[in-house]
Amino acid sequence: MFFSLGELQKAIDQGKDTSPGRDGLGYQLFKQSGDLMGEEMLALINNVWEGGCLPKEWKHAVIIPIVKPGKQADSPSSYRPIALTSVLCKIMERMITDRLVDKLEKGGFFGTHQSGFRQGRSTMDAVLSLDMDIKKVMANKEAVVAVFLDIEKAYDMLWKEGLQIALYDAGIRGRMFNWIKNFLCNRSIQVRIGSELSDDFEVENGTPQGSVISLVLFNIIVNGMFSRVGRGFGFSLFADDGAIWKRGRNLPYLFNQIQGALEKVTEWANDWGFKISTEKTKCMVFGNKKKMPSQTIKLYNNNLEKVKYFKFLGMWLDERMTGKKHIELVALKCGKINNVLRCVAGSDWGADRESMMMICRAMIRSAIDYGCMVYGSAALSVLNKLDMVQAKALRVCCGAFCTTPIAALLIEMGEMPLVLRRYKLGLKYLMKLKGHREVLPTKYLLSDHWEFMGIRKTKTNFAENLKSVAQEIGIRDVSVCSPVCRSVAPSWLIPVPSVDLKFMSISKSRISECVVNEIEVWQQQVWGDHLLIYTDGSKEHESGKVAVGISIPEIGYRIGY
Repeated sequence: MFFSLGELQKAIDQGKDTSPGRDGLGYQLFKQSGDLMGEEMLALINNVWEGGCLPKEWKHAVIIPIVKPGKQADSPSSYRPIALTSVLCKIMERMITDRLVDKLEKGGFFGTHQSGFRQGRSTMDAVLSLDMDIKKVMANKEAVVAVFLDIEKAYDMLWKEGLQIALYDAGIRGRMFNWIKNFLCNRSIQVRIGSELSDDFEVENGTPQGSVISLVLFNIIVNGMFSRVGRGFGFSLFADDGAIWKRGRNLPYLFNQIQGALEKVTEWANDWGFKISTEKTKCMVFGNKKKMPSQTIKLYNNNLEKVKYFKFLGMWLDERMTGKKHIELVALKCGKINNVLRCVAGSDWGADRESMMMICRAMIRSAIDYGCMVYGSAALSVLNKLDMVQAKALRVCCGAFCTTPIAALLIEMGEMPLVLRRYKLGLKYLMKLKGHREVLPTKYLLSDHWEFMGIRKTKTNFAENLKSVAQEIGIRDVSVCSPVCRSVAPSWLIPVPSVDLKFMSISKSRISECVVNEIEVWQQQVWGDHLLIYTDGSKEHESGKVAVGISIPEIGYRIGY
């Protein structure tokens, strides 16, 4: 089925104003284009879709090498290749990606452990799954042996023919299969450093980093990483970062089991053209053990390094999940950002309070918020370090003295204490889980776990404490409205509604009957050929209760909540 103007406009609106490819055509050119140019673009895209043959310029990428954080600039392996490709090709990629994701999600193709680049999923799903198992074993004097996996040059070494097999197995056929196949074939690159460009080189494998569809294609081929591993293991996957773990009391048995599971993963990697990095893959033992076990795990006949700390999806994990390492590093990072705040603050020449708070929330509070459901069960003496970090930032933003109490700062700046903010974010996450229709890897957080029965709150994890808070404030047993599920009909066949917000600022009590009549005439002239749907909502500030109403006069439909 050919693409529509609605799909094209949606793809253009979703695009970010990124650097263009070699053709120099940027997003603003297409965003400011009129209806005539849009129709010509759509005709070109549909011709490419029907023929399955992309223009040569669309398959060319300009590579910008960017040094990875903390890596040495004199090593070629320290650079991440970012591909600048044709913007028009990216627009078509986004249109195809929407259709591809719609088919895969409706068909239940992706495993529940795959959280990377999926709607309604996040890195916290993967981290919280591991955190819950670790807190369970610590409450019962057990241990968890975990291996954190990293695929070496994942996007650059992606096997094109293997991806075609995975697409076919996923039920992708016809024009979409032919388009993706042609998109990956005969690709060329050239490297740009400063204003200098290298010669063109043909690429044999891989997908361009920076391409819209590359993330979904990689998810498709990597989805089966743990398909050969038996039951009794925990695993998570976010793009090319994976983890596999097993809990129990007998450490030698756990190491043997993990070794066998890792061999299954390496077999899968060999069959699909991947290689697990022996340098970045680490082993870690969680629990109350005071001594590091002597057992080892091998990968490609090399002993994996056993570490006491590991950064997994942005969270620093330690052996006992105390959160101390993560909080210390976050405090150090925010301290450096606070120095930047001081540079732009000044009573006569600096930024105003609102601008300072925008910077503070974007750079400091976001770093503090990330992972708060994991480190939220840390000792109060450790959590107080974050309170001090926030207090220093607020003092800079409002120009308060260093002796100003934290409570006064919070009141002055209208900010809530971090302990309340952690509860707020955690409860929002739990309510999201409760209303989610799909089977999420962290859905079981809502259940009661026998491992924590009779255990003090300080020995449980933050999610368990959140359920107690939800019970106290009376929201644990409330019903949560589920997100809108995917339509049975293909998403591209559903018309995109036109939203008119012109009358939101008009007060109902001050509007006359004459003005109402004029509005009705205007609506008939502008939206006469549309199905009019009226919506309204209100909130009672004292109780926090909300109400919503929807009315469709043409078909006599009216509903309210």
